[in-house]
Parts: sequence; C-alpha cells; structure tokens
Amino acid sequence: AVVSTQSGHYGRGAAINVYQNPSTTPKARSLGPLPEFKGPLSHNTILDEAEILFQDQVWGPESFPSDDDGFIYTGLMNGSIVRFHKDDPSSSLEVFLDKA
Repeated sequence: AVVSTQSGHYGRGAAINVYQNPSTTPKARSLGPLPEFKGPLSHNTILDEAEILFQDQVWGPESFPSDDDGFIYTGLMNGSIVRFHKDDPSSSLEVFLDKA
C-alpha cells in the first residue's frame, strides 16, 4: 500500500489517502484492548482555560524553543521565524528572520 497525506488550509487538519494494490487482499488486524486511561492518560481539563495567542497573526507554528533571555521562537508556514517574550507575548511578537 502507498500512503500519502494532504494538509488542510494553514496546516489545520489532514487527510490520509491509502492506495491498495488490487492484487493483494487486506487482512483484519486486532490491536488488542485499549490501555486504561490512568496517570498521564487520565482525563484532564488543563488546557481548557489556555489563552489563544496570535490568532490570525501567525500560521503553522512548529516547535517552541526558548533562549536564556526569555524569548520563545517558532518557525511558520511561510518559512519565517518569529519570536516573542515569555513575560509579555501579546505585545512582543516580532519577525526574527524573514524568509525573503
């Protein structure tokens, strides 16, 4: 089988297409019982009160490394790198490295 993925608009959502060779016969597989949702897998609401930052300002942030001065960096879909300060993220967003 060949698997391809397609990202949605601005990287939100994804579709997975699987192309099966017609000369093969798929076989059912059992993954066994699901793990119990205890400890780190238990239900929580930690992120329910999270503040959404930079909505409609940045698209496709990836990872969020930080430096010793308190700046947090992220790469965007357009290839730019932006940074903001951890103590004042809303007013400190700046383009650190422009793709152009």
